[in-house]
Amino acid sequence: LIVDAQGRVVWYGRTPNAPLGAARRANGHWVLLFGGGAGAGLIEFSALGEVVHRLDASALPAGQRIHHGVTATPQDTLLFLTFDPRNVDGQVRNGEALWEWNPTTDAIDKRWSAFDFIDPRIESGARSVPEDWLHANAVSIGPRGNIVVSLHYLDQVVSLTSDFSAIEWRLGGAHSTFAFDPVQASSGQHSVFEV
Repeated sequence: LIVDAQGRVVWYGRTPNAPLGAARRANGHWVLLFGGGAGAGLIEFSALGEVVHRLDASALPAGQRIHHGVTATPQDTLLFLTFDPRNVDGQVRNGEALWEWNPTTDAIDKRWSAFDFIDPRIESGARSVPEDWLHANAVSIGPRGNIVVSLHYLDQVVSLTSDFSAIEWRLGGAHSTFAFDPVQASSGQHSVFEV
């Protein structure tokens, strides 16, 4: 079931397993994200629950495991999160990557990797472990076309430029762009949006 802010059901359908994220395309179709084992990937459903497009997780390079967070872009493509493994000082660490999928053309492109902007040797949270360093859990599009990502294990929300080339700002966590009263600091956030 997908419900709106008032708790009304706006879509329902049978899915292969429990979804970890959902986004609505301009055509009104719902795209659900499925992580984990069998059935992992993204599926676009019509209003009647018919499968319109599917991105199987096996289409991604080895190690890129889909999890948490999908959002529709102004171009009607979809951004979604994957684990992004890298060798850091002889140990494999799972960072985060953002991929873009165009269901109409079936094109997929890696747009961003946390490793290119954040160093795990310097920045880790209290819950960070090598197999899940940042635990991103949400992605959304900001008012300037920026991309807003929740990095759960850093207790931080970051805003990326619309071309994915830089981090604009960081909210919360050890390297926040903004000063906070420790009592009001973020911790374990989900479902981030900039308005």
